[in-house]
Amino acid sequence: MKNKLACLLFLALFMLSNTAFATNWIYIKDDKGLSGKLYIDTDSIEKKGDTIIFWDDLVIPPQQNAPGVEWMAKWEVKLTTPLQYREIDECKYNPVTKETYDRNQPNNEFSPMDEVFQQEAEIALQYAKDKN
Repeated sequence: MKNKLACLLFLALFMLSNTAFATNWIYIKDDKGLSGKLYIDTDSIEKKGDTIIFWDDLVIPPQQNAPGVEWMAKWEVKLTTPLQYREIDECKYNPVTKETYDRNQPNNEFSPMDEVFQQEAEIALQYAKDKN
């Protein structure tokens, strides 16, 4: 009985985690530096005033001496001039989707936007749903 209760609790926690709700991944571009493909989840994008929040997923396939990995991150972007961003959450998964790292602590510092991330933020803004 205790095992069944523990399994139900674990299942409930898994189903209610932040990453469980990400459902509509769209391809953004190839990341040549890491030999992977970059996606964003259009269903998780929120616009709150002058800020957007969204998840991205970098999928790196297995290579000669390394297993593949999925690297998901939740970003907050200030829609200022110039754009600024910070990472809110980060999860890294191994090839069989077992979580190997979860940093559920936001960066307190915002950084100026670089060219690589700017394209991703602009696409996310096109899908943003106003949550005011």
